[in-house]
Amino acid sequence: MSRQSIAYSMLIISGAYLALETSFFLSLLHAIRFDGVHTIEDIEFYGRTLSGIGMSILAFKQFALGRKERGKWQVCLLIMCVFSATYYGQKIFVDTYLDSRGEAEQARHYRAYMIQKSYANNVRFLKTNSVDDKVTNVQIALLTPIVINQAKQYNDNARLKTDYWLPIYESEFRSNLPFYYDNYRKVSSSVLSVLEQYNRYARNAERPFKNKVDAEYRKVVSNYNRYVRRLGHAKITERIKEEIFKKSGVRMSAQWHPTKGRKEFTDKLMAKYQSELNREKQKRIRSLYGVSVAVKHLDSPLSSPDVIKKINEEIDIFASEKPLRLNLTIESFYRHYKDVVPNNLKTKYSAGYSNRDPELMETVGRIFIIPFVALFFSAICIVLNTRSLLASLIKVFCFNNKSSKTFRWIDVGLWVVVICAPLVLAQTIFIDTPSIEKQIEALPVLQQFALAYTGSASVLIQSLFGGAYFRMF
Repeated sequence: MSRQSIAYSMLIISGAYLALETSFFLSLLHAIRFDGVHTIEDIEFYGRTLSGIGMSILAFKQFALGRKERGKWQVCLLIMCVFSATYYGQKIFVDTYLDSRGEAEQARHYRAYMIQKSYANNVRFLKTNSVDDKVTNVQIALLTPIVINQAKQYNDNARLKTDYWLPIYESEFRSNLPFYYDNYRKVSSSVLSVLEQYNRYARNAERPFKNKVDAEYRKVVSNYNRYVRRLGHAKITERIKEEIFKKSGVRMSAQWHPTKGRKEFTDKLMAKYQSELNREKQKRIRSLYGVSVAVKHLDSPLSSPDVIKKINEEIDIFASEKPLRLNLTIESFYRHYKDVVPNNLKTKYSAGYSNRDPELMETVGRIFIIPFVALFFSAICIVLNTRSLLASLIKVFCFNNKSSKTFRWIDVGLWVVVICAPLVLAQTIFIDTPSIEKQIEALPVLQQFALAYTGSASVLIQSLFGGAYFRMF
């Protein structure tokens, strides 16, 4: 087959491909605009296949029709590599961009919720303020990187709690309040009973130590009264202090008086036994509550976060570190717990949403990003293949399929137009929507470029082809 025949054949193939790719592109724009995108797998397959074919056509023209001669097998291998890189490169990009395996389940759910919420809000705003339907179609199609970026920014625990979980749970908590309150009262009564057991044990555990300290103090008073007249106050007091220090390692203050210093004596000797007493109290708390508590909470175990969490889990509603309150009325109970993320409802709602609407989970990102990626690569292929077709037409019909110096300058001019025209038009796409412009500025630079180029190319394609295309969706 002659070089001239190949050139004519490529003009026909390029024209047919452009018609098909443009139909896919405009159909996808229309489907996104009117919420008609449901078959994500089909969009991903057709988009990747068509863009792979488009890049392969460009590669064939470059390798087979270029100035450098190449063998048939070499050309075939290069075209297969280009197709595979384009086809699988898009898949790898989508999978990597949306990889959320390292995130907690709640974070994935919340990101999905925020993507949908942000997307719905922006679409509603654009449709309400729509002036030109063609531009609005493009604006809506370009929202995906914006809303995914917003979802990542807002994906923190505070917003997760206030914006997502609480609105979902609060209504159910309110509607089932009598059931939860009845459980709370039973647990509250049990907690008070356990607390009374602990306080009684703590008093009983302290009694032997107090009795021992009291006996020691009675000896001190007896010795003081017995020898004070013979030795004098100062001398007998000093001797008693030394004996106390030798026996217990506790030193009394300079102003301490044997018969008037009962409190200081008791406090200091009890402090000596405190570590042993604390160990006994901690053992008892572990046996009663099943958790260990810090020393500072031994006298009031219900103020310990670990004990609070354990009791709240027994109430079977919350895993909260809020201060525990007992004997609340039903309204007080609701007010106290309404802003706490319920514990026992998480599993229920996670399972419920997974079974009923899996798009709210890990798949929701794909529903938004796959059409955008398909649009981006489709726009690139349309623009590049249009430039290539124009260059081929000029070369075949004006220069008899020969590369002259004049043609090369024309080819350079076509490249400049292709690169610059979309970027110039990009500035006007969101000119009437400053709020969305601010969201675009928050994107990484590469994403801003991809979004701007895709948007401006979309406006150009719609302006050139209008409604003259075969609708695929």
